[in-house]
Amino acid sequence: MPESLLAAAIKSGNPARADAVGLGGAAVNEPFQGGDRPLRAAAAGGRVEIAGYLLDRGALVDSRDEDGDTPLMEVAYRGWREVAKMLSDRGVSVNLSSRFGNTALIEAVSSWRIHVVELLLRRGAAVGTVNVRGMTALAYANVMGYEDIATALRAHDAA
Repeated sequence: MPESLLAAAIKSGNPARADAVGLGGAAVNEPFQGGDRPLRAAAAGGRVEIAGYLLDRGALVDSRDEDGDTPLMEVAYRGWREVAKMLSDRGVSVNLSSRFGNTALIEAVSSWRIHVVELLLRRGAAVGTVNVRGMTALAYANVMGYEDIATALRAHDAA
């Protein structure tokens, strides 16, 4: 299947268009030329319907790109709460780390996405994970002055 058709279907966010392309089977997990996978591309664009469509057709919820980032890490960084919720409802592992040691929680904190931070904490995200820079989610919140997030992280850690 030509990448342009699949990419266009994902970019549109329209499951009917993806159906017209004939998406299914192994295609939902085959990386694009740049290494990105269809689910990560849909998630990164905030396309909750198309991401769900891909998962229904066998997309791997915890697939990784060349840096070890998962779709959840991408949506956490971008602040797509509804996509993060859908991924976590579908069994995503909230505590996976990229090759840099970043988790979805660290990504959400570093981009000041309190609504995603709160969701990840409710879904069991580990607060104390340390990345390759020696930073935890709480350390990022403190360094960046995100007091609302730091308060949420401390409250969760104390619970």
